Amino acid sequence: MDNKTKQKKETLSYDEDGGLIFMKNWSPILRWICILPAALITFIAVRLLFLNPFLNMIENTSYLLSFYVNVVTSGLVYLAIVDVVSATAPKNRVLVSIVTAIILGLVVIFSTSVSYYVVSDYEAFQNRFELSLSKTHLITGLVISFFSNMLGLFLGVNNTKERQKKSSLR
Repeated sequence: MDNKTKQKKETLSYDEDGGLIFMKNWSPILRWICILPAALITFIAVRLLFLNPFLNMIENTSYLLSFYVNVVTSGLVYLAIVDVVSATAPKNRVLVSIVTAIILGLVVIFSTSVSYYVVSDYEAFQNRFELSLSKTHLITGLVISFFSNMLGLFLGVNNTKERQKKSSLR
């Protein structure tokens, strides 16, 4: 009896094949079509509905603390997107997670490069956005954010691999 209860808790959101449980009976074509909407919904849910209210609470205490918590936790968004997109796919979930991570990794590299270019002209940047952060904090935040995002992508792929190993053992 305890074993069945424990198993239900482990597979609450994923089916025995490592996919999203509510999509279990969906056609493969529909699941492939739902990959992009799943990524967008995951981004909105994690970033806007989960992290932003938390960061706004911290910002009332300290803007600098909120800034650093934001750059450290930014990788959670990428981890969630890779995980949900791979679970949405009807098959080849590890490959889907790797391709998703590569695409998002390129987005992270591009956005970090553009951000660094903008921040490097700090005086114009500070006057335009009226920031109270120093250039050192902004550059440090960019570096931390980059590594946090890349770690999130790596962990998303790793999580998919582990989930697929468990599903193949059953």
